[in-house]
Amino acid sequence: MSLDLDKLKIQILKKDEHSLEVMLDHISNGGSLTELCVMWGLRYSDVVKALRSKPELKAKYDQALKDRDEWARERILSEVKRLGTYTIKDAFNSDGSTKRPHELPDDLAAAIKEVNSDGDIKFQDKLKALDLMGKQLGLFVDKKEISGTLTLEQLIASAKKEIDSE
Repeated sequence: MSLDLDKLKIQILKKDEHSLEVMLDHISNGGSLTELCVMWGLRYSDVVKALRSKPELKAKYDQALKDRDEWARERILSEVKRLGTYTIKDAFNSDGSTKRPHELPDDLAAAIKEVNSDGDIKFQDKLKALDLMGKQLGLFVDKKEISGTLTLEQLIASAKKEIDSE
């Protein structure tokens, strides 16, 4: 059973004073409209139709989606940074014993891949994280050296040969 779009618009805008702002803020900060629809007992397709029914609502919704994309990029870069910049010495106490999990700094804890039954810690691939971060920052650019000379006439003649041979 589909909701009447006008009633739905009223539900979205009047559910409480700030429903639309809450919805758009949630989306802008990495949340999903589906999550809100489930919480509010609304159908996703009906909410999207309502949001796209007026140009100003559509513009706000589209901006929230763009903001979410930016949030996701920033979050991924932040996580890659955490994985690439931890220092293993933070896993140990001054006497050389391994710290308990709740004592570990958040950045170090995020870099842990697993802890086996002996208490040995395996970390995420730090080199891979640094490689991803470096590529994002444009630090590692593959450069190819091309040597030799080719005149415009040679290039045209070569292209002509290819056309004639077809």
